[in-house]
Amino acid sequence: MRRRTKIDKAIDLLEEILNDHHFHPALFANMITTSYPPYTQARLIELIKYIESYHYKEAELERKTQTGQYRNNNIPRIKSDTSWVHDSYNGHTAHINAQAVI
Repeated sequence: MRRRTKIDKAIDLLEEILNDHHFHPALFANMITTSYPPYTQARLIELIKYIESYHYKEAELERKTQTGQYRNNNIPRIKSDTSWVHDSYNGHTAHINAQAVI
């Protein structure tokens, strides 16, 4: 059995906090942005981006395997994506439409 690291302990504590029915995400975010330095906030945002990218990859793989649609990677397709983007520096949220060749 491997020794538990600080990261393991932090993940366990974060899981306990997030699964508590009294957890309030907006309050948690407010506390982080007002009480911790920008570097800490940037690292947390980086972590969230990685989590989102892993979820996106899993969803894409599941979609492809469920429908049986395996496409040729040499054929470009247009993907429309509507998403919300939050600017952490000035607190604005913008709605953007983007098209990308995938």
